[in-house]
Amino acid sequence: MLKIIKMNDTPTKPNIFDHIDIGTYLEAHYKFRKRTTKGFSYESWANQLNIKSRSLLRMMVTGKRAVTVNFAQTIASSLELTSQEKKYYDLLADYSRAENNEQKNMLWKKMVILMEHQQQAAPISSADFLSSHLLPKIQTLLGFEDLLKTSENIAEILGASVAQVNECLIQLQKLELIECTNENPPRWSTDVKRFKVPDAIQNASLKNYYVKAFQDSIEAIALPPTTRKFRSLLIPLSEKEYAEVLEKLEDAYREILHQYKAETLEDRRLYQLNTSLFPLSK
Repeated sequence: MLKIIKMNDTPTKPNIFDHIDIGTYLEAHYKFRKRTTKGFSYESWANQLNIKSRSLLRMMVTGKRAVTVNFAQTIASSLELTSQEKKYYDLLADYSRAENNEQKNMLWKKMVILMEHQQQAAPISSADFLSSHLLPKIQTLLGFEDLLKTSENIAEILGASVAQVNECLIQLQKLELIECTNENPPRWSTDVKRFKVPDAIQNASLKNYYVKAFQDSIEAIALPPTTRKFRSLLIPLSEKEYAEVLEKLEDAYREILHQYKAETLEDRRLYQLNTSLFPLSK
């Protein structure tokens, strides 16, 4: 007798970054809520959002009516989006209402930056990854296709000793971030070419990493002015404005990483960009 194995049918919350149309995302969200929330319907959802017409809600979700500005913002409150997901959601809403190709292209570029940032950066949550300031630098270098990936060459590039680099390579291997070949001399490789350290890791290792990063900045003052840049701003900020500046900085980081990503070093040098924002007055 033929036996049929029932696959796991557990519903998964839709990932907004998998969608390039706000209508398909809202419809996927509705289907997810319908399967996971008892009694959920267009009527209950409309009541939750204080929308008088459930028919209008259904037509917008199913793509039969354009999603208006007010509707997009009203429904956003029920989607439980993170700050980055909300940014992408707003771009989707704006993209659906764009009046010409120039607007669409501008919005599409911003959407792509957010999509790539979410999909390509592997989170590294181990505090050991920050036990040495060299570890993230070596991990980054190993991601370039044209680099001779020996400990001697990496040490020469970073101005470190071969012994230091070898110790870091072993640590990265223990973290299962890199692999070693059987060649002589040994060469190293990685599939983790883009990574991020979650903000939740606020420990001594991260603080020490930042200390070393800014020590590097101090030493870099001695470099020729044509190869480094320093700038300082003094700006008054409320708590709300402080949060807004942080968001703008995050947007700038993503755009820079997107525009200047490269698979090879070629004639490039590895740069370090440090930022700091803190209160001077009480």
